[in-house]
Amino acid sequence: MDDYTGTEIRKREENEEEIFHGMCYKLEDAFRAGYRGNCFQEPPNPVEVSEALWSLLGRVPSRQCREELQEIYCSFLYHNKGLCLPPFVLDPYQV
Repeated sequence: MDDYTGTEIRKREENEEEIFHGMCYKLEDAFRAGYRGNCFQEPPNPVEVSEALWSLLGRVPSRQCREELQEIYCSFLYHNKGLCLPPFVLDPYQV
């Protein structure tokens, strides 16, 4: 049996919207949202995106990191080979 006596457990509350309401922009809005590169596949509906992400987003304490993780996930949905860049990676006027 594992010994978890050195494990520190802290209560943490996050905004429900940031955890359980993940979504990707529709393909037609992705460029306006800042995605660049070869973004051409329509992402699944918001319910599917949210179901795929909530267990990960719920463990990330930083709001900015949660937003970036969601953008990365969406960028791979727009192009599964990684050729669509999420908004936080670069200034939209560079590409």
